[in-house]
Amino acid sequence: MLVVETGAGVADADALIEVAYADAYHRARNNDQWSDYSTTEKEAAIRAATSSLWQYRWVGQRSFAHLPWPRTGVVDRDGWSYSDEEIPERIKMGVAELALRAATGVLLQDQQPLDNVKKRSETVGPISETYEYRDGPVPERQYAVVDVLFGEFLIDDAELKGFVSIPIRVVR
Repeated sequence: MLVVETGAGVADADALIEVAYADAYHRARNNDQWSDYSTTEKEAAIRAATSSLWQYRWVGQRSFAHLPWPRTGVVDRDGWSYSDEEIPERIKMGVAELALRAATGVLLQDQQPLDNVKKRSETVGPISETYEYRDGPVPERQYAVVDVLFGEFLIDDAELKGFVSIPIRVVR
C-alpha cells in the first residue's frame, strides 16, 4: 500500500500522489493504457516515479528529509509562492506522467560502460589539448511533457554559479 506525503512530513511516505489521483489524471487525458494495470502495478509505478524526482535540481529546499517535495522557499517564475507543506499541482501531474512511463518500462537507465569513449586532440597555435569524450547517445531519458510540467520548479543550469559542462577527462 502506498504511503502518500500529505505535506505534514509523513516519515515513511514513498509517494507524492495516490492511485486515485493518477487514475483521474490519466482518465481525463484518455490515457487508456493506465487502466490496463492492476492497483499493485500502479502503486509500484508511482513509487518509481516519486523516486525518480531525485534526479532533478529543484528550487528551494526540502521541507522534510525523506522526499524531494514538499519544499520551502519555492516561488515559481510568475512569482507565485508555495507553502512549505504544499506539493504544487504541476509536480503531482508530472509524477502521474512519470508513473505511466514507469509502468511501461524503466524510467532511469543505468549508465553505459565507458566502452564508447574516444580520445581527441586539438591544437591551436602553441596550445594542445587532448580529451576523452563519449561517442554516441546519452543514456539518459527525458520526457517532454514532464519537462514542461516541472520546468518552473527547476534550477536552470545557467543559474548554477561555477557550473560548467566539461569533457569526461582531460588527458595531459
